Amino acid sequence: MVTLDELKDNEEYEDLLREITEECEKFGPVLTATLPRPSGDKDVPGLGYVFVHFDCREAATKAKTALDGRSFDARVVQATFFDEQKFLDGELNVH
Repeated sequence: MVTLDELKDNEEYEDLLREITEECEKFGPVLTATLPRPSGDKDVPGLGYVFVHFDCREAATKAKTALDGRSFDARVVQATFFDEQKFLDGELNVH
């Protein structure tokens, strides 16, 4: 959903995080939104993905249904669920 260039630019990164959070809050309270960023030459788990943690399953389901297949900045959103405990543990490997 996001590009590396957008993640590298601090202003663009903050704008993206705000926009994503605001859009997702339409479906229910968002506890946190995470956009992993590049870090030098290190492998960053979840790079290029957006992780949104809702306060309840119902809000997450509404968001997934509404956002999956939608266009964001000429890119198609592929919304899926991610293991909550892995997210909370910071294990953002998506493969």
